[in-house]
This record gives sequence, C-alpha cells and structure tokens, in this order.
Amino acid sequence: MEKIGIAKLVEFKRLKNPGPKATLIKNLRKAKADNDKERGDYWITSTSACAASFWNKNSAYLHAKIDELKEKIEATKHKNTKDQFQKNIDNLYSMLEFDFESISPQATLKKEPLKENIFQIDQVPIQVRPQHIFSYKLGETSQVGAVWFVTKKDGYSSGELAMFSTAIYSYLRRRFSDGYFVDPEYCVAIDVSEVKDIRYSAVINDQVPDLLQSTINDLKSFL
Repeated sequence: MEKIGIAKLVEFKRLKNPGPKATLIKNLRKAKADNDKERGDYWITSTSACAASFWNKNSAYLHAKIDELKEKIEATKHKNTKDQFQKNIDNLYSMLEFDFESISPQATLKKEPLKENIFQIDQVPIQVRPQHIFSYKLGETSQVGAVWFVTKKDGYSSGELAMFSTAIYSYLRRRFSDGYFVDPEYCVAIDVSEVKDIRYSAVINDQVPDLLQSTINDLKSFL
C-alpha cells in the first residue's frame, strides 16, 4: 500500500466486520490512483471555493461558484452531473454563514508549500491534502498551521473530522517543526456539508476523541 488518505481511514473505521475491512485493504493495495479523492473529487467545486474564500477573506468566491454551477446545471442534460452540481451548491449555500476569520490567526499569513505530503504513522503511509498551509508570527515566535475543507455525502462525526485535524498536526510536526511552533488551535478541519470545524486543540483538551491512532492500529492488523 503506497498511501492511504484520511477519508479512506474513516471509511475503514465505519466498517464493522473483518471481511469488508480486509477487502478494502486489498483494494487499496492494488489502487494506483489517489485514494483520498471521493468519486474523483465529487465535492471539489465546493471545497475549493471555501478554500479560496478563506485565503482571500471574501465570501464572493462562494457566490461566484454558486452562479457558475447553476449555469452548468442548465448546460448539461445528464442527471448525475446535475445532482453533483446541486449538492455542491447546497454545500456552498450552507457555508455562506460560516465565519472564515474564526479559523485564521489574527496575523499576516504566509502561504507554505504542501511538501512530501505522505508520511508514516506506525509504518502506515498517511496522505494529507490540506488546501492551505500558512506560517505567521506572534511576537517573536514563528508559527505554522493549516486548514482542510472536506465533506462526505452523510457528513463526518466530530470524532471523524478530528482525524483530519490530527493528521494535519502530525504532518506539520514532521515537516515544519524546525523553526516553527505547530499551533494546535490552527490545525483545523472543516466539514462543509455540516458547517462545523474541529481543531487539533479540541483533541488535546479531550473535547473530541482521538480516533486516528486507534483506527491506524486496527488497520495494521489487516496488513
């Protein structure tokens, strides 16, 4: 297995019986495509617009994407495509009330690269895909954080969403800890369909369970 994304780890965690779990792992071993993309990035239009709104501090990106998708619905005759666009529109309407500034430090942000985004946790290759990694200064301290907009058809529970923020923190600790303090408050995963965010600080403070490590432990028994 070359890599496994957090969305696939959530899928694995939700399976109750050993048989389906073993089948999922078998399929991952054979997979060559990026296994963290759901149905070929089914939700990319809404998550990318949210990421743009965050970085530019402007919800106009949400409105523009809604208008674009409405035009695309009118232009296609395929029901599945219409449904996909409409579901993304629904997500975007939901996120219009989201306070993007609440998940950003009150500082000037510098965009950092997503480098070597596959890393090992207990010899399991984990892939992360946050849309924005940023560094900033608070006083004399250089800090780093990241935001990851995600979604799923039936949404993520708080514990499942925390798996994304935990993975962000683990990744940043491995790639940016030299010279930066990794701020748990701004390792944030946002579920755009449920309009909620979970920070890694919530995991540290036992406000949500840490499901990432236990899920990896379970997965390892099938490798």
